[in-house]
Amino acid sequence: MKVLVKILLEERPEGVNDLWVHMRDGSTLKDLVEHLEAIGLKIDLSRNTIILVNGRHADYIGGLGTCLNDLDEVVLMHPPEGG
Repeated sequence: MKVLVKILLEERPEGVNDLWVHMRDGSTLKDLVEHLEAIGLKIDLSRNTIILVNGRHADYIGGLGTCLNDLDEVVLMHPPEGG
């Protein structure tokens, strides 16, 4: 299966915003995060990184154990700041 990953993190490689990632069927968000880290993307989950799957916050649909499906859209971002 393939998953669209939108990266809205400060630590992303220059010029990388969206990428298609090929994963095994039955993969979870944890598998995706590990794959992204293996290809060099730093994802610091301790910085309150928000993960959305098809527009839904991962914390409310299974956290890192959320199963992914073909053509899912995953957004990685930090909480909005400012004022």
